[in-house]
Amino acid sequence: MSSSSSHFNSINEGPPCKCGIPAPIRTSKTETNRGRRFLGCINYKVPSVGCDFFFWIDPERDMQKEMLEANNKDMQRKISILTKEVEEITRENKVLRKKNEKLTKKLQKAEAQVFGYKMKWLIILVVCIVVWFMKNVVAVPNIRNLKYLP
Repeated sequence: MSSSSSHFNSINEGPPCKCGIPAPIRTSKTETNRGRRFLGCINYKVPSVGCDFFFWIDPERDMQKEMLEANNKDMQRKISILTKEVEEITRENKVLRKKNEKLTKKLQKAEAQVFGYKMKWLIILVVCIVVWFMKNVVAVPNIRNLKYLP
């Protein structure tokens, strides 16, 4: 880097590149250099211009530390997402438990009502059988007894 690199026009601009344009300070977004600042021509990736001005501002960091930091951030993000999912599932579970309790009570009430109807029909059936029995079985022997009377 030349001595003119210390005379930047502003905080976000560096020395002029090969194109003569002040090279802005940028931040890397790649996995290997995430967050590392550099000076790079705005035409760096434009093939027709061909300016390849590039200079790292921040020193190279320990790769393992960088990977651990990236993994840590990723894990914290995943933990946050999973925590939110667990909270949502817990809320849904609570709602479903209440709904299940209501439906269980409703089912028990319906079953009791059906049992009541069955008991009423059973009582009606028993009464009908008793009436029939009294009319046909008990009354007939009295008629037979009358036939044999002198």
